[in-house]
Amino acid sequence: FPGLFSTDFAEGSAALQRFLELVPYEPFETHDFYCILGYNAVTLPASRQGMFSRQLDNKELMKSLTIPTLIVQGNDDRLVLPAYADHIARHISHAKRVDYPNCGHAPFAEMPERFNRDVAEFMKTVHL
Repeated sequence: FPGLFSTDFAEGSAALQRFLELVPYEPFETHDFYCILGYNAVTLPASRQGMFSRQLDNKELMKSLTIPTLIVQGNDDRLVLPAYADHIARHISHAKRVDYPNCGHAPFAEMPERFNRDVAEFMKTVHL
């Protein structure tokens, strides 16, 4: 993502703004957008670069999980495509999956009532 790892404040901020515009399906309210921009701006460019450049293969780890697992996926996520939720579900066979139509990368922020309800319902089934 051009400029996202820049140490130049203006360039990095503009890139971060463009990146965050991809998060929701519908644009965030202005106040919410700038709050999100603010707390993302404190992440150092080198940390962002590290997060974007890491390559993990968690298939074996996912297969070994025995704990209850809830997969939450916005069907219109432009950052982590729904195909990745399919990948996770294939490797955590006991996982419960919940899909959110007309939702992007942040179901907890875009559809908080439904998200909270789904998590609460899932937690009722968990007996650790």
